[in-house]
Amino acid sequence: MSTEDKIKLTNIAENANNYLHPTGDGNLHVPETGTTNNGKVLKAGGTAGSISWENETDTITSINGKTGVISKEDIIALGIPAQDTVYIHPDSHPATIITQTSDYRFVTDTEKGV
Repeated sequence: MSTEDKIKLTNIAENANNYLHPTGDGNLHVPETGTTNNGKVLKAGGTAGSISWENETDTITSINGKTGVISKEDIIALGIPAQDTVYIHPDSHPATIITQTSDYRFVTDTEKGV
C-alpha cells in the first residue's frame, strides 16, 4: 500500500462507511415483483410502512355503463361543468388555416408550370 493510500485511510472518520437505512415512513423500496403481482400496482396504506400490491381500479373503461364514444351528456353526468368539452375534429380543413412563409407557400398550377 502506498503512503498516499495510508494517509487517505488514516483521515477517514471512524464508522464513516457504516450506513444505516432509515426506518421512518417512506423508507421502503419496491418489493420483489413476480407473476403473482403482474399487472398490479403498489399502494400505500393508511399507516406508516403499510403497503400492498392491488389490482388497478382507477382505469376508466366505461362511463355510466357505456363504452366507446363518450358524449357530452356522459361527461356532464360525471359532474364536469356543462360546456363544450367534446371536440369533434373536422373531416377537412380550409387552406386558410395554413400560415404561408417564404419557405412554405401555395402555388397555382400556372406557377408550377402545369
